Amino acid sequence: MDPNLGRKKAERRLRGLRESLRAQLCAPGPGSSAASRRLLPWRRALRRVAAPPGTSISRFMNHRVPAHKRYQPTEYEHAANCATHALWIIPSILGSSNLYFLSDDDWETISAWIYGLGLCGLFVVSTVFHTISWKKSHLRMVEHCLHMFDRMVIYFFIAASYAPWLNLRELGPWASHMRWLVWIMASVGTIYVFFFHERYKLVELLCYVIMGFFPALVLLSMTYMVSRVLETDICGMPFQKCPAGIGPSLCL
Repeated sequence: MDPNLGRKKAERRLRGLRESLRAQLCAPGPGSSAASRRLLPWRRALRRVAAPPGTSISRFMNHRVPAHKRYQPTEYEHAANCATHALWIIPSILGSSNLYFLSDDDWETISAWIYGLGLCGLFVVSTVFHTISWKKSHLRMVEHCLHMFDRMVIYFFIAASYAPWLNLRELGPWASHMRWLVWIMASVGTIYVFFFHERYKLVELLCYVIMGFFPALVLLSMTYMVSRVLETDICGMPFQKCPAGIGPSLCL
């Protein structure tokens, strides 16, 4: 069955009702009150067909908004946003605490603190923002500030998620610079959100993507990466260098 069949039928019904309503408007009547009574059934019918069959999902998701405006979630989206963010607050706290207690030196302790604060801060800030946006939407200034803070904390979470990797692994000479550069990028993203919040959404998306992938470029500075690949599993078979150093030999 054609999924657009119901939509086409609804559109035909809507056109017919509009034509009938136009005819009623043009037809002379004895008085304004009588004309209003005649138009009332048509208004009700128009409201019934305003959302054609097959578009019941519209109550779960609103239409897209222009690029310079903020999307307004439905009640279902507000509830889902609050639930999915609040659900991970306690697991984030427990996981971060576990990382802290398993730390063996200062660098591991610092990395556990940074990652834990970034992870917990992301879910706490997002939960507070979505709750205020849902239940206290009349507090426009508070909601606007929390929305900006919600976008800013994403940059710091990305930086915090790279902290254990950049601080505790031997990733080549670039890693010593990247562990600080990632925080500079987070600060630049925060400044961008402060001045251009919800103004250029595509640019904001590109900032998130670039910051998410750019620190991984430190892999290019790992001079031993190629040899490590040759010495480990290739196509499921373990290989190692032969004693003569001529080439890889199968390790049996």
